[in-house]
Amino acid sequence: IGVDANGIADLGALASALGGHDKSEGLPLVAIHAANNETGVIQPIDRIAGIVKAAGGILTVDAVQAAGRVSIDLSAGYADYLILSSHKIGGPKGVGAIVAASDLMMPKPLINGGGQEKGHRGGTENLAAIAGFG
Repeated sequence: IGVDANGIADLGALASALGGHDKSEGLPLVAIHAANNETGVIQPIDRIAGIVKAAGGILTVDAVQAAGRVSIDLSAGYADYLILSSHKIGGPKGVGAIVAASDLMMPKPLINGGGQEKGHRGGTENLAAIAGFG
C-alpha cells in the first residue's frame, strides 16, 4: 500500500486490500514500522490494528524505533507480533525480541536448536545480553 504526503500508511488502501483477500489462501499478514528511523513518521498503529483485526488478519509491528518513545499497549490489541531491539532502549547490542500475543504460536525457527534450547534456536543464547535487555 502507499503512503500519504506525510508518510502515513494509506488506511483506505489497506482496508481495500484486506477486504479483497481470499481467506482460503490463509490469513492476511500486515507488517509495518511503528516509527520510521529516517523520516520520524509515527504510524497510527491503533487504527491499523483495527483494520487488520476487522479483516481477520495478523499484524506484525516493528517497534524497534518506537519502543521507549511511543506508548505501546499490547493488552489493547496493539499487535499480534511486536519486534524490539535492546540497544535502541538502552540495553546491549546484539539482542532483540519477538513478542507474540498469547493466543498465537511463535514462528517456526529457520535453524532448529538442540534440546537445551527447547528446539527454539540453534546455538547458545547470550544470557548476559538477554539479562541486560531486561
